[in-house]
Amino acid sequence: MDGTLYGQAAVRRYMALRLAQFTAFHPRQGMDVMRAIRAYRNAQEEIRKSPDGNLASRQLELAAASAGRSKDQVAAIVRRWMEEAPLDAVRRARFPGVAEFCEWARSAGIRLAAVSDYPARQKLSALGLAPYIEVVVTAQDSAINSFKPDPAGLRQALALMGIGPHEAIFVGDRLDVDIAAAAAAGVEGVLLGRGSKAPANVTSLPGWPALRAWVAARI
Repeated sequence: MDGTLYGQAAVRRYMALRLAQFTAFHPRQGMDVMRAIRAYRNAQEEIRKSPDGNLASRQLELAAASAGRSKDQVAAIVRRWMEEAPLDAVRRARFPGVAEFCEWARSAGIRLAAVSDYPARQKLSALGLAPYIEVVVTAQDSAINSFKPDPAGLRQALALMGIGPHEAIFVGDRLDVDIAAAAAAGVEGVLLGRGSKAPANVTSLPGWPALRAWVAARI
């Protein structure tokens, strides 16, 4: 979901500025926050390559060991700086055409779900999209416990919606993660916003207005 519904670069610039301001007044705490966030993100990519055990707990354990902090300390930093503080910036960074697509999809009887590697409900609310999303699945859910490209999250979303792989498309912004997960689940994947970087066998569209036109032509 991140990078597909809103611009991550803009949010990260905003958060970098906020963290720099915080660090200017609280140097030691600011450095601790930066180390913990970096460690948490690195832990996600490590687990993505070799999933094992409880996902949420293991990510915190790896991040805590790398950052030299306790799991509780890392969890508090993640909650404040990665889940709560960015919400205003997420709202402002919503991609053009997302809300219009969701409104059109509802009127056309197209059901929507979100499958994310991070907790998604607060972000969907901040984006103003929560009322349109029927099913929300995240990697940390006990029934999933894996990051994409593992297809478990996508398969769970299909099961909750009561549909088969051939009845869905999966839209994402990462070829190696989102499109790979779609392929593993037997779902058609669409790469959004990557232009010519997609291989010939993968549909690539520049943005949400183009996706709407592409979907409309298929129904």
